Amino acid sequence: MRPPKNPREMIVLLTWVYFGLLIFEGALRKWLLTPLATPLLVARDPIVVLIYLFAIRGRFFPYNGFVAATVIMAFFALVFSLFSPISNLLITAYGIRINFFHIPLIFILGRVLNHQDVRKICTCILWLSLPMACLLVFQFFSPQTHIINRQVGGAAAIFGALDKFRPSGTFSFITGVAAFFPLVTAVAIGFLLAPRNRHLILCFASLLAVVIAFFFSISRLNALSCLIVVAVACFVIARLKNASRFLIRSVFVGTLIMIAVSSLPFFEEGVRTFQARWEQSTSEQEGGVKEAVVDRFFTNTFVYTYLSLFKTPITGRGVGVGSNVGAKMLTGQVGFNFGESEWQKVIIELGPILGLGFIAFRIAIVYHLLKHSLRSLRHNHGLALLIFSACALLVLNGQWGPPTIQGFAMFGAGLCLAAAKPLPKRTSAQVKRSISQIRS
Repeated sequence: MRPPKNPREMIVLLTWVYFGLLIFEGALRKWLLTPLATPLLVARDPIVVLIYLFAIRGRFFPYNGFVAATVIMAFFALVFSLFSPISNLLITAYGIRINFFHIPLIFILGRVLNHQDVRKICTCILWLSLPMACLLVFQFFSPQTHIINRQVGGAAAIFGALDKFRPSGTFSFITGVAAFFPLVTAVAIGFLLAPRNRHLILCFASLLAVVIAFFFSISRLNALSCLIVVAVACFVIARLKNASRFLIRSVFVGTLIMIAVSSLPFFEEGVRTFQARWEQSTSEQEGGVKEAVVDRFFTNTFVYTYLSLFKTPITGRGVGVGSNVGAKMLTGQVGFNFGESEWQKVIIELGPILGLGFIAFRIAIVYHLLKHSLRSLRHNHGLALLIFSACALLVLNGQWGPPTIQGFAMFGAGLCLAAAKPLPKRTSAQVKRSISQIRS
């Protein structure tokens, strides 16, 4: 393999490093480099810095309205934090890193990665889903004291149901699994919809892994996120030309996958545990859809955010104070000082004016991704919209404090923009070469 010779190739190489750390930094933190668990929280930041430097050198850095707005909001967040009685410079720097530092990466990846790069990354995602699903099953059946279930900092794993804990795979927490497998679902279906799919068996094997993770992760967030991707896939199939053949083939193979999975001797226990998790209550003895969807999403996102507008100082309480790291610095305990709702935390940290501006900014990014994805769909390419369905909620109101969620939000958004780019037009020489290959 020859070394990269230009800034674009260096950015592509660094993107692979970023992606590798995104998948395996949790394994480093909880299994291999446990004394460095805290510094590894920012393991991808030096990679991002290098990407920015090579992007500036190669004139790939996006000097657009989104980046300009990011710089302006970061400046005011820094100024407003000076008025906070509970914050300090270190917490402020970490908060700016959470909310603003990684945003330009979205547009750099969208500009630099070509369709060949996207295809290679997506193929790697599919391959990784297979051992990841096996690892989840192994963790599911292993006792909590087993080394494979060791958590970052020795913390206890999050309880699932029926005396089972939610396995986290190679990630630090279960949220990594809930961000990874929706992306696997999007890529597998997107590849199956492609006119020339060279990875048919891999795609169906990855969907088998998605079904296994659906139940054995004991994560309602993972289940709902994968179902959102499937719903968007139905829309994509309805809009694509010549999708009937895919639909018939998918129904047939999907039936075979469900038969194969249900025949596994251990599958019944995973289904039973997942059903118990869905039905059990975490608040006021009400489980199911109301607690999992209505209370956790709509109430936390909209109602608590609205109430926070009227009890927060105009300059906020300081960017970063609501993160886990901020809580650790202020109280000595890891947790969420101002609730788990991302928008509520944003309002309390940045204040009503800047906080609402930042929320509107994240909505604008999602709209930008959606616009480019729909434009790609009109050209009979559905991969971008499927990737969008896997990462849109992470960009919109995902908790960017946990590094894994932030990483999947930025990486997924950048991959979406790259996949949405128009396919390069084939030259007459390439067309003649293809015709000659077909005839031979």
